[in-house]
Amino acid sequence: MFPVQFTTVPVRLILNNLDTATRLVQTNRLLTSILDALPYAVMIRSKGGTVLFKNRSCGDVAPEHSMTLDGIPELELCTSQTGSERELLQILAHQLRTPVTGVIWNAELAADASGEQLTDLLSNIRESGDKLNRTVKDLILALELQHDLSAHAPVRVDLITLLRETAAALDLRDRTVNISVTRNRSDDLTVSADQELLRSAFLHIMQNSIDYTQDNTTDIRISLTRDSNKVAVSFSDDGPGMGEESSRVTERFYRGSMSRKTKPDGNGLGLYIADQVAKRHKGKLTVDSSPSGTTVSVEIPTDVADS
Repeated sequence: MFPVQFTTVPVRLILNNLDTATRLVQTNRLLTSILDALPYAVMIRSKGGTVLFKNRSCGDVAPEHSMTLDGIPELELCTSQTGSERELLQILAHQLRTPVTGVIWNAELAADASGEQLTDLLSNIRESGDKLNRTVKDLILALELQHDLSAHAPVRVDLITLLRETAAALDLRDRTVNISVTRNRSDDLTVSADQELLRSAFLHIMQNSIDYTQDNTTDIRISLTRDSNKVAVSFSDDGPGMGEESSRVTERFYRGSMSRKTKPDGNGLGLYIADQVAKRHKGKLTVDSSPSGTTVSVEIPTDVADS
């Protein structure tokens, strides 16, 4: 697990005594903690050349590739990696910067507020904090799956029980959500799997159905079928569909035009994580989408040793 450290920083001290570039690095302990755990050299410096952060992999290495961080013109990110790794760092920095900035500025305003205004500001801080927590968890899990850093701990998992527990953890967003399950009662629906990874995959798939359905009511139909040595779990909804974008939704950080419009604060990691979890179990994830709805299916061997 990456060593994510939550550090409390006096808000007024930061805002009054640090320049913008330094403040963004100093307050974003989550960002620097994740960068510090990456297996390649990463450095953050100001446009003036001052090094504000070097991760442990730097050593005496001088990262030769630099770019401006998304939305932070005062800073440069330097890395020994090119291509997709640089893109990952760029998006990672942007994803963490937004909620952290929300917490900082709302906390600053709350220092002089009272009554209803204070209540609203504290609610904003809680919302930004919740988003930050979800984003960090997704980023850490995506990095662990990408670099094969998490230990695979298979246990016997009852899929019906796991789906019930996962549904109870969904963020309903003040919507009515109807979940139905279809199964053959004679089928053995247990698999040898990493329970927490499967939970994360199922949660992301169902949460997507809620987040991207434009109506106030979301219907999610789950079907489970067993065929020889594998179990298929399919999630269907009546959302607007993904169109031609469905072929790319398992790409890391990919967000199509529909998703950007419906949920502008998404991070594009949900189906990437679900797809990687399926592959980790020697299974597969498929997406079948039309204007009348989308079905996401996860196929998992009942025992990884059988596949």
